[in-house]
Amino acid sequence: MRFASRMSLVLITLFASNGAFAQNPQKLPDVVVTATTLDGASVMIPFFLMQTMYVQLKHDVATIDADDYSTSLTKAQVCSKLKASQPTDCSMGTFPSAPGLPNAQGLPFAGNGCGADPYSSFIGDQLLKAFEKEYSGDLNRPVAQNSAIDFTAACNNHDGCYTSLIPQGKCDSWLGRDLLGVCATAASNSVTTCNAFASYYTLAVSKKGAEAYYADQKNLKCSTWGNSMKANKC
Repeated sequence: MRFASRMSLVLITLFASNGAFAQNPQKLPDVVVTATTLDGASVMIPFFLMQTMYVQLKHDVATIDADDYSTSLTKAQVCSKLKASQPTDCSMGTFPSAPGLPNAQGLPFAGNGCGADPYSSFIGDQLLKAFEKEYSGDLNRPVAQNSAIDFTAACNNHDGCYTSLIPQGKCDSWLGRDLLGVCATAASNSVTTCNAFASYYTLAVSKKGAEAYYADQKNLKCSTWGNSMKANKC
């Protein structure tokens, strides 16, 4: 995070994960605004409160980078609005991590691979029906004949994408691309099976991923709120 040399400047801070999105070069959307308040304090404001907290934005929020942003609120008013906007089932002692934002205990975001989301059982069931002999039973390394084919990193990227401002459809599309990228490096006798598995994973998240996306969006909101409260010492 960097701050402007004069107090009138406010920077839009891009939080990017070191591990998540390693295969996705696209710029992550901003999740907080680092702003200068009316009384000269530097504060962190969650993205979901930007419009209601009178932060003056001069660019489209999807393309914002930096400079010349301010809020007409004082630091005390910012803290008051933050406290009033506490998300449901979210607390300072338990807020989760998000890409680039630590959890309440200071631990960074980490995906949970391919096997822990609500749609994982759907993927497994489909693979068992279509590829009973070829499926290893491990969603991270699903190709029985080639355990070197590892989908874990792609699934972790997908977890990080769901816990960001990126729409679900784009996250699912990126997962499909990443999985096919893994398959492209597999031994030639495994590529066809690997590609078929990748298609089932992509189909599963597009059909069954809404619940996981909704839960991760709640985590993102809670994380940005908790980190803003903590950074602002509210």
